[in-house]
Amino acid sequence: MRAARAEIGGLATEPARQRVCSADGRCVELAKGLGGFSPPPDMWVGEPATLEFVVGASLPAVRRQVGTDVDASRFQQVFMARRMRVTLEEHPQFEIVGRNGEVKTLASDMQRASWRWTVKPRPGAEGSLQLVAKVEPLADGASAEALDAYEERVTVRVQVGTWNALKTALANARDLGDLVTAVSKSWEASFVALAALLAAIGGFLAALRALRRGQPSPDKTAAAAPPAAATTATTK
Repeated sequence: MRAARAEIGGLATEPARQRVCSADGRCVELAKGLGGFSPPPDMWVGEPATLEFVVGASLPAVRRQVGTDVDASRFQQVFMARRMRVTLEEHPQFEIVGRNGEVKTLASDMQRASWRWTVKPRPGAEGSLQLVAKVEPLADGASAEALDAYEERVTVRVQVGTWNALKTALANARDLGDLVTAVSKSWEASFVALAALLAAIGGFLAALRALRRGQPSPDKTAAAAPPAAATTATTK
């Protein structure tokens, strides 16, 4: 027997708990809770970022697990078991590495847990892309049999170019051409490059003004010069 996912639109008619049994006769109660992705960061091609999926018995439980005041609309109501497995499906445009395991026992306080992955967009990834997590409440025991399964999707925004590469380019820029090249890496970084360019121009102008202040003007130079010796004509 498999438990149906508790969709938000059907909460008024579905029970708060549902009893299901595994193939070997072990039964567990699946309780309603919340599940979803934490707000994902913007990602840069070639740069690793963290993606997190969270479940909790309530919105306060989810917020405690995430550690911030997340938007409730990001989370769906789902059936949860004491033990759960969450896997992030492979995607051709991302390198995905799990960071804290697939199977977890929910924390005794507030029934909560989180799964994290390091996700790195590959060259060619650009724009808004979707990643999919498979969520499975598990039966008790060593078999880890899935009593239910459903998918959660998250949309991430991938930028062309790398932020760290841009910062390195700005730090190593030796002339205007280097700065223009760095700016072309990303439109979002153009403000940073522009600030660096304006600072360089300001420094140049300040140095020029200081140099000019240190040199006497032509009028002052003429006034300070000693008078030429008079020439006396001798008549024989």
